[in-house]
Amino acid sequence: MRPQAESPLPTGQDRRPAAARRVGRGLLLVEAVLSAAVIGLGLVFISRSFSGHLRALKTMEATDVLLSLSRSLLAEVEAARAASQPTARSGEGTFEAPHEAYGWQITAAPQGAAGGVPVSQVNFAVHPVEGAGPQVRLWALWPSEWVPDSW
Repeated sequence: MRPQAESPLPTGQDRRPAAARRVGRGLLLVEAVLSAAVIGLGLVFISRSFSGHLRALKTMEATDVLLSLSRSLLAEVEAARAASQPTARSGEGTFEAPHEAYGWQITAAPQGAAGGVPVSQVNFAVHPVEGAGPQVRLWALWPSEWVPDSW
């Protein structure tokens, strides 16, 4: 058997560093409060970001519906005029169900002549009937003879 060397520390003292001795005791109150604050702050930023993305998504969906409605209105009126049929659309109105929350307006302005044919700029605007919201405007150059006087 080997003789035991005498320890420079008094009996009962632990030689491990303070952090290693504290491991088994759990979290201090300050640490727990700081952890909760950091987690809470992170959740606040995540929730704000999420709500911002939801608002942007709602605006994009509304704009997509408006763009689709304005393109269909342009195609409908242009097809009727190209077939030399009178259009059923006057200067303004609202769409049928399920898009009755949206209205449209058609205006026209003479633009001179292109290739010897008088032309007019026809503007198609689609917007929500009530309240503020996104709005879509399309325009096309048409022969002036296609443009009704009511526009």
